[in-house]
Amino acid sequence: MRYANRLSFALLAVPALALGACSKEPSGQKPTTQVAVSAGGMLKPEPGLYTNTVTVTKFEMPGMPPSMAQQMKQTFTSQSGTDRTSCLTKEDAAKGYEDMVQKMGQGRDGMKCTFSRYNVSGNNLDAELNCAGPEGTSATMQMHGTVESGKSNITMEMTTRAKHMPGGQMTMAMQVESVRTGECGA
Repeated sequence: MRYANRLSFALLAVPALALGACSKEPSGQKPTTQVAVSAGGMLKPEPGLYTNTVTVTKFEMPGMPPSMAQQMKQTFTSQSGTDRTSCLTKEDAAKGYEDMVQKMGQGRDGMKCTFSRYNVSGNNLDAELNCAGPEGTSATMQMHGTVESGKSNITMEMTTRAKHMPGGQMTMAMQVESVRTGECGA
């Protein structure tokens, strides 16, 4: 399912972007390659075992038949609130976020992305990623929250527009929390 793939991509990218951010970028469309260079010089995350919780707080798809909308919502929210653990190795932590931000710009399904906003003040993140794809498909992802070397708490809202979607649009919001809980393998 294409929309599930986009959600998976977003869920993987947001904690990485959020933990890595510690600078302020001027406003204006910036290719992810330019933001990735900035991300390369940012505070690196602390290696270790992380507990990640994603809670879907909103799912709307106007124009979709109610039974189909309910099925889609259940698909996206079935793992909501479930804790998952992941290990960030010393090698991956040492790489920082340049590669991950770069991959965000590659998008999926032929999407090309740029940041219209990428600001960090202290440990507060405010970013917006805009993507455009084939056949008029577009997506906007806004991210707001707090970040530190061993934890993050990010609110993300993504709106996708496509001619082939019922109602032409889908909006989803989620809370993404990541906390370092110890050493890997412990």
